[in-house]
Amino acid sequence: MTYSMDVATTASVVQHTLKQSTAWKCRELRRRRSDRVVVHPADADTGVRIVYHNAAQIVSTFPARLDSVIHSQGGTVLGDRHGVTLRGAIPLLAALQVAGIDNAVVDVHGPQIPSAISDFQCYLDLLDATGVHAQSMPRRLLRVVDKVEVRDRFGYATLSPATEFHASVCQTLAQPGTPIQTECAALYCNLDPPSLTVRSRTNDDEGTASAPPWGAGVARPLSDIATLPEALMPRMIDLLGHLKLAGAPLAGYIRAIEASPMIYQSLLQAMFERRAVENTTVDAHRTRKTTVGRTGSKPVSCLIYGSIV
Repeated sequence: MTYSMDVATTASVVQHTLKQSTAWKCRELRRRRSDRVVVHPADADTGVRIVYHNAAQIVSTFPARLDSVIHSQGGTVLGDRHGVTLRGAIPLLAALQVAGIDNAVVDVHGPQIPSAISDFQCYLDLLDATGVHAQSMPRRLLRVVDKVEVRDRFGYATLSPATEFHASVCQTLAQPGTPIQTECAALYCNLDPPSLTVRSRTNDDEGTASAPPWGAGVARPLSDIATLPEALMPRMIDLLGHLKLAGAPLAGYIRAIEASPMIYQSLLQAMFERRAVENTTVDAHRTRKTTVGRTGSKPVSCLIYGSIV
């Protein structure tokens, strides 16, 4: 998937969809003959919609948004008010997020959307091969204006105002006879179609909500999210997939420590209920921002990971 890296941040940022339809044909999916997923281009401002075909060939359509979440126990389940439920959407939504796709129609034939880590990588590969199509409407944005925090006895997640988009996930690793170690991965994106820089975190680094604590690094494509350590990759995928349920990209900083799908669902609900976000566009947001970003700079996104003892 090719994006221009020479567009100034003052240029209009528009929505994107796929260039053409694509069907999941990777090796893992061939073994699940009852599962078939096809993603189609969609009109601007329609978001991601799921068209579910059940065994009786009854078709149900619902948006891949927070208000379609039925529950998050044991994984996030989407559905409609008529009792239709569908599991496994989060890795696919994360892949659409990574690919910078705002609008798509997802046709699902089978009991669930395949959701293994290998499926996520397959989705990225197919979206990359298909390419994206720029649309005429400006990219929508949810600007975080107030801090929100959700906790349970296992972990927590916080969402704070920031000029661009930052996300970090942390996983605590405890092994007998060794110090407790925390692995962290962070993503930074300035709201353009993404590319990626991988960086390492040092033990002494400190940061703020608008500038997380990361050192210099090496540029990589955003699809290299699949190269994160084994404990962190599914957590970053989980985070990005749930953020896609918000319906538009976020300008804010989200930090998740041992967060579960239930925490992400609660965080998004609290974000809307407390009016902690404002609806705007990337263009309108850029005209008012004063802290992060420089006029004329190139789009920047980063995936960052490291270990802290």
